[in-house]
Amino acid sequence: MNAQHNSDKAYGMAPATPQAAPGHASDLSDTGRPPPDAAADSAADMRRALLEAGRTEFANYGFDGARLERIVAKVGCAKRMLYYYFGNKKDVYLAVIAQCYSDIRASEEQLNLDALPPLQALHALAQKSFEYHEQNQEFTRLVLQENFQGAQLLGQVSNTELLRKAALEPVERILQRGVAQGVFRADVTAVDVHYLISALSSFRVDHAATWNSLLQVDLLGDTLRTRHLHLLLDQLSRLVVHQP
Repeated sequence: MNAQHNSDKAYGMAPATPQAAPGHASDLSDTGRPPPDAAADSAADMRRALLEAGRTEFANYGFDGARLERIVAKVGCAKRMLYYYFGNKKDVYLAVIAQCYSDIRASEEQLNLDALPPLQALHALAQKSFEYHEQNQEFTRLVLQENFQGAQLLGQVSNTELLRKAALEPVERILQRGVAQGVFRADVTAVDVHYLISALSSFRVDHAATWNSLLQVDLLGDTLRTRHLHLLLDQLSRLVVHQP
């Protein structure tokens, strides 16, 4: 990769949208090229595919063990496309981490929490987290990998502050509503709630293999899944609800 190519891939720069491969003649503009919307959709699809392949690679091998060659091989594109969209290996990793945290926050935004009664809103948020960790086990492995490295790279994600606010501010609003209505304790913080939900949502996924091997307990089986979801919701209620 030459010096000019490197200079175009500086972290934080947004590359120009690449042209999509021409499709059917009826899909082409008068210039013989795909219309702008088609090119943008193609670029977004390619970027998302690379991020998904990168998530699998980094979750399985960590930052040091991951190989860009395996990422592009899984997508079926040239390595230069990865450089084009993201930059170097660290840039790809940071984009994957940021996307993973953005995805879990986006899944929570669909719940319309501000329209629900406070306790129901917290229960909906907790169940969504419980299900997200179960259905996106690569996310929990990425978090573990980052903790192994002391979260050195996570601090370099450009939108860390936005991600922090997206995680805590919805909980803070729910707690404030609950206190104002006299149903929640005033001394419970958003960090308390986020900690409880994250702990009980992620532990069962992160430790499923060792529990199954050593204790012969299937943490991801249907019976314990239902029991532990109820345990999470019960503990959350005990934490936040004001006892007269």
